[in-house]
Amino acid sequence: MFGNQGSERLIDLMQARAVRFVVLSLSWGIGIFAMLSLRHLHFAEGHTFCGSWGCGGRTEDLVAVHAAWCVALISPVVILMPKRTRARSWHTRFGVVVLCLATAGVASVVLHTWLFWLPAATEFQRGFIWHRVGFTVLNMVDVPLIQMMLAGSLVLLMKLRDRMKKSSVTPVVLEM
Repeated sequence: MFGNQGSERLIDLMQARAVRFVVLSLSWGIGIFAMLSLRHLHFAEGHTFCGSWGCGGRTEDLVAVHAAWCVALISPVVILMPKRTRARSWHTRFGVVVLCLATAGVASVVLHTWLFWLPAATEFQRGFIWHRVGFTVLNMVDVPLIQMMLAGSLVLLMKLRDRMKKSSVTPVVLEM
């Protein structure tokens, strides 16, 4: 079907893709492991974020988990976006969906804070409602809202950059 030379090229291409996939997968996993290992560093002396809005986990743990989520979500975006595929319309939809999901997550944190935390808070604590929302989003390591916003924004910015490169608008001068 392909001939001897065509089938050899196909096999070489498949082998190169397999090697690339294995190398990228291993480096992705090692990157996540390295970021999770940050929790063993003692750069905050075991302190945590505390205030009248509440106390969170250790700073080292928060940094490690947020960094791991960044590697887990943003690395595939950076690897997949520059690819010249025929069906690139999924990039924009993916970016919008991820950004909307993250925004809905933050909106649900705001709603939960207004409905449950605010009525139970003292008069002094009520002045810190936006601190409480930021604190809650920062301490939500199970749901990576911050990283989803970064990944969705990155996809949309890369797509916008591609469109700006492709558009070759020449200015038109009107003579009066």
